[in-house]
Amino acid sequence: MLNADLIKTKIDYIIQDLARLSSYKDISFQEYSDDQMIQATIERFLERIVNRALDINQHIILMEIQPEITNPIEYFETFIALSNLKIYDKAFADEIAKSAGFRNMLAHNYDDMDPKIIFDSIQSALEHYPKYCSYILKFLEKENN
Repeated sequence: MLNADLIKTKIDYIIQDLARLSSYKDISFQEYSDDQMIQATIERFLERIVNRALDINQHIILMEIQPEITNPIEYFETFIALSNLKIYDKAFADEIAKSAGFRNMLAHNYDDMDPKIIFDSIQSALEHYPKYCSYILKFLEKENN
């Protein structure tokens, strides 16, 4: 059974981090590049946003289609699986799924990250994750009716 409270709590945390991240949306690449504290802050917000979405995805997948899963599902695939469940469309899934690869780079290749990729991810997260949250909340509403 879906734990709507868990999902809503994670959505609230995503929304809070998006609000914090939005305070950096107008900085220049030069400002970003020159300040390691800003870099670390933005990286952490981005990582937390994606990790929470992955938690939500995995929870929904386990509750909705668990019997069909025989192997662990890749993070990228969790976003695709939600489109298969008709939570959002395939085009959106293809776009937001890229953030799973970005999260893996943050978590495992942080010494070699291209700062431009992280900088560009600010706008991408601010564009995609409010939509993601909205889709998930609409899904929960349908599940509760």
